[in-house]
Amino acid sequence: MHHYRDGVRAFALVVVLGLAPAHLGSGDSVRPRDTESTIASVMPAVPEGIRVDVVGSDTFLRVRAEGHRIEVPGYEDEPYLRLDPDGTTWVNENSRTAALNGDRYGSADLSGFEPATGEKWVRLGRTGTLMWHDHRSHWMSPKPPAPIDASGKVQDFMVPIVVDGARHEISGTIYLRARASLWWWAIGVLATVVLVVVALARRRVFSAVAPLTGAVASVIGVVQWRGLPDGARITPLLAVFGSAAAVIGAVGLVVSARRRDALGSLVAVSLNAGSGAMLVAVGWMTADHVRSAYVPGLPAEWIARVLVPVVLAVGSVAVQDGITRVVRGDVGDITGAAGGGRVRR
Repeated sequence: MHHYRDGVRAFALVVVLGLAPAHLGSGDSVRPRDTESTIASVMPAVPEGIRVDVVGSDTFLRVRAEGHRIEVPGYEDEPYLRLDPDGTTWVNENSRTAALNGDRYGSADLSGFEPATGEKWVRLGRTGTLMWHDHRSHWMSPKPPAPIDASGKVQDFMVPIVVDGARHEISGTIYLRARASLWWWAIGVLATVVLVVVALARRRVFSAVAPLTGAVASVIGVVQWRGLPDGARITPLLAVFGSAAAVIGAVGLVVSARRRDALGSLVAVSLNAGSGAMLVAVGWMTADHVRSAYVPGLPAEWIARVLVPVVLAVGSVAVQDGITRVVRGDVGDITGAAGGGRVRR
């Protein structure tokens, strides 16, 4: 029951964290697929001290400046974003662009959006940074594009900005990047075989695998979350579910150490399965990390490509092992060798 409540709390936390404001595009709803946008030039050249770049492969455009007034026109050339000389940033909520940018492909539900006359500026912050999702700077279809040359080029793009009253154009190119190999999933297959052997022969070692894997996943999840700037962060699934798996599994280890009877073993095995369930859930939700061309927040993509198959393997074996032993009543002593300690019915 305890691991069930922990799982519900973790799920609730994920839901709450996912309800981020979508004016500029949330990290979850507009995250990249397998394309990359690069900036070639800003013409005419902007004054010194103004920096323009792309965040997250093709997810966000970012403009940083001090002492300048920056404006970003919307798709209908309406006032959309503004950065004041003192670093205050604003979004015009009467701009249709603000509503469209909440979804990667511009399919946000606008049934409740009513065009209004005038401008309604809402302050976003005082960071001196404008960062927004812009449909003009990425591939606008869930279907992969067809590159037009050997470099993977798909098309050029242009996004206007206004600096101190003068119009400039951010020009760049969209590229298709190759997906990672299917062979990364072989790591999960190998891990599954090893874990089955360990589960049968070394109960003490196996009981620690799920919580340890959860702890590793939670650390990498925190690194991933912190690897993205404010406003571009995705829901920290690895951190939340990894932590839940670590805590549930650790409780199981404590129970098994304090109670050496059949009931203690039954509870410990059940908690270990609950820890595995958390790992299966997060592995399924982050499976796209294995083959996507870009992994949000992790410059070294191989970390996620190794971690996710292992997480799924550990979780699957832990759940299967727990269910099998509980159904058979053959939970044994989780701190020692498998077998024995059959639970009386």
